Amino acid sequence: MKETNKAALRCKLLVLGLCIVAVLIGAQLLSAALAEAETDFQTTTVDAAASFVAAVSREDPSGAAALFPLALGQTESETYYRYRSSVYLFESSCHVLLCRYAQEAYPAARAAAEARYPLRTKELETGETRNGKPVTIPPYGKLGDDEFRFILPKDQPEDPSIRYYFYHHSVMLICNDAAREIGYLVFRDKDLDEAKDLAEFLKKDCGWRLIRPNETH
Repeated sequence: MKETNKAALRCKLLVLGLCIVAVLIGAQLLSAALAEAETDFQTTTVDAAASFVAAVSREDPSGAAALFPLALGQTESETYYRYRSSVYLFESSCHVLLCRYAQEAYPAARAAAEARYPLRTKELETGETRNGKPVTIPPYGKLGDDEFRFILPKDQPEDPSIRYYFYHHSVMLICNDAAREIGYLVFRDKDLDEAKDLAEFLKKDCGWRLIRPNETH
């Protein structure tokens, strides 16, 4: 009888061990798959502004409501960038329009863009803590010569405790004095819960490393 019990116990332990191995292997495979997200990056200078407006209006009505109608003024060039990333059922999209201006026109164009949109001025609470201190997101950021400001939804007061514009959904104004460029960024990912910081979010989730491959420090 004792031998039978021992054999049954050994069998149970063997099955448990195989289950643990299977779980570990599955976790490794899932981790590898998640690390290899499928991405699609496209850019065009042909009807760039119209393409940007059409894509955002079609895919992100709230982003369109925050930005449109655009008032670009006289530009020297316009470039539209689209970045998509997908892992299984999780998808994200980012649309960027960059407009270049003549030297004499750029200062006024920047001032007009900053006056046109309600920009976030307060740090955004995340509800998280690090080393005992609250983690917050600054109202602006910079990568290389590109300056990023969050655009608030129209007709909504700024509330640092409401995360309606980051991370799941972000609309930004971009200014680059060196390149004389003004840009607009619309990002959406309903499954994105967090990012370590704004720089990582822009480079990894918004595809900025592809737009400015040499200026993302």
